[in-house]
Amino acid sequence: MIHQHITKTPLSPHEINPDIPKAVSDVIMKLMAKNAEDRYQSADALQADLRFISKRYESGASLDKFILGHTDNNSRFLIPEKLYGREEELARLFSAFEIVKNNGGSAFVTVSGVSGVGKSRLVHEIQRPVVEARGRFATGKFDQYRRGTPFYAIIQALQDLVRQVLSESEATVEEYRKMVSSSIGSEANVLADVIPEIAMLLGPEVPSTDQKVPQGSMEREERFKTLLVKFVALFGPKGRPLVLFFDDLQWSTYHELQAVISLSIEADQESQSVLIIGTYRSNEIDNNHFLPSAIDLVHKHEGLYQDIHLQQLSREAISEMIKDTVRIKSINNDFDMEALSEWVYSKTEGNAFFATHMLRTLYDQGDLHFDFVSRQWHFKIPAEDSLPANVVDLIIRGLQQLPPQTQDVLKLAACIGSNKFTLYLLSVAYQHSLEETATDLWPALKAGLIVPTSNAYQIPMAIEPGSELSQQWMNSTSLFEPEHNRGNSVDRQTSDRSSNSQTRRKRGVVVTYRFLHDKVQQSAMALIPEEERPVVHSRIGRHLLQRMTLEDQLDTYIFEICDQLNKAQERLTAEEKENLIRLNIRAGLKALNATAFDGASGYFQGAQDLLGSDPWQNQRQLTLDVSLANVEQMFAVQHYGEGTTVV
Repeated sequence: MIHQHITKTPLSPHEINPDIPKAVSDVIMKLMAKNAEDRYQSADALQADLRFISKRYESGASLDKFILGHTDNNSRFLIPEKLYGREEELARLFSAFEIVKNNGGSAFVTVSGVSGVGKSRLVHEIQRPVVEARGRFATGKFDQYRRGTPFYAIIQALQDLVRQVLSESEATVEEYRKMVSSSIGSEANVLADVIPEIAMLLGPEVPSTDQKVPQGSMEREERFKTLLVKFVALFGPKGRPLVLFFDDLQWSTYHELQAVISLSIEADQESQSVLIIGTYRSNEIDNNHFLPSAIDLVHKHEGLYQDIHLQQLSREAISEMIKDTVRIKSINNDFDMEALSEWVYSKTEGNAFFATHMLRTLYDQGDLHFDFVSRQWHFKIPAEDSLPANVVDLIIRGLQQLPPQTQDVLKLAACIGSNKFTLYLLSVAYQHSLEETATDLWPALKAGLIVPTSNAYQIPMAIEPGSELSQQWMNSTSLFEPEHNRGNSVDRQTSDRSSNSQTRRKRGVVVTYRFLHDKVQQSAMALIPEEERPVVHSRIGRHLLQRMTLEDQLDTYIFEICDQLNKAQERLTAEEKENLIRLNIRAGLKALNATAFDGASGYFQGAQDLLGSDPWQNQRQLTLDVSLANVEQMFAVQHYGEGTTVV
């Protein structure tokens, strides 16, 4: 009986009793559908169908053209995940991909345009042909709030690549383990220091570096670039392209951009297929920016280069998007839809990101709604003062409608200083369990303001709060280790020799989210009054520092800790300032070792600024440590004259 109830479709009422109208019978069968998605999705849609049938039946009109659930489908507000008005630009991007796939070699493509025009959305369309070609796609994003973190976007992209390998079969993991060991050899630890996933891939057999570290800036930088090129060369064999996407190049440093370009220029022209894609905001690049001169360098090599510039969407593209959203085949004969298209275009000037948020706001406040009686969408022009004039204010208003705890956790996420953030790091800053943090973040996820980077976001929602598994995850992180906290210590790797590779890969599960757009992060930050931000940064920095009790944990999160506390110097005690000086020196030396000279200089300057009055008299040892660190940085960039005058 239970089996038949679940699997067998019953006879319809009309089949049992032909006197029952077929339309009514169809409604009943839809209500009894086995799959939830095949049933009515709203009571309004059911009522609309019954009302329509009743009127037609009473008037004696035919029901032959009755479409079951018509209003149920058409009444849903859903902006399609589709590109509009970008056919030519997409064709150019696909053409570059096909060239490197079929001919081998490398290509460098930049996509430019103003904020919100749809640059990242265009690039992500390349993932489908990449998958079809059995290639790999990895992405990294330069961040305006993390410009002091060395090679931030490049590390993100390479972490993404290694995680893809770690999620695959044991045979594939072993194949890449051997290739990395053979190609990089004893220098694997140099990359593992900044890309801990490489240590996970190699396991306890990570070789120690036996080569002398170059002292000059050019030598250090060339060494690091060479290792990056060697590592990337292991991916993207000819015919199976590797696509690396770097978002927001306008926020990269000169040395980071040089490293990105090196990955393209140095790709093996015979055996590799590599496509590097970078996006940048054209309105934020002036004559003094180093991006144009760096692109000129690409022009001088044989690899393919092109820039795809995106304009704002046309009226026709905006109209097409609205037509698909409200499922109207033609809006030309419907005054409301025509008026809506014109109104949205005039308010947003064709900016794709602004237009989608404006549509959602109109729907949320009832100016755009579906009428189940007339079975049509209707639009009324809102009052001039009912909508914000720009997209940031529009998003802020949406954020303010979220539950208070969701607003609180989003503020912290914005302050962490990255478009992408891990649930672990956020939970430490929030001082709640992973499950509680994920739960409080959920309304923002439903609203589309943040998006998960993988399906791993579902894991904390499935763990019972307070359970043994919950405590194990939060306290020892033995099941799901935080992002940078894996494989940093050779001693720790050695202690894991008895663990098999499957266990190591389980530790690679990281719950990561990103803001839908930089404007969302900016809006979340704007919820915090400017005078209160140092308080929030000091709280985050202190929580992180208290949580990282082990040396390798502290070294892993040293940049995040310093970035937070440096923004809250006036909120720190004298003891905390002295400790921050030491942390800044540590962060600067780590950046220096990774050839991130700009970042190192920033941390050393932060340490210098924290020294009190007459430091040589009152803080002699600390002042000496700061001075020696500055000398090392100046010598690394070959500023010998300045270096000799410091001490």
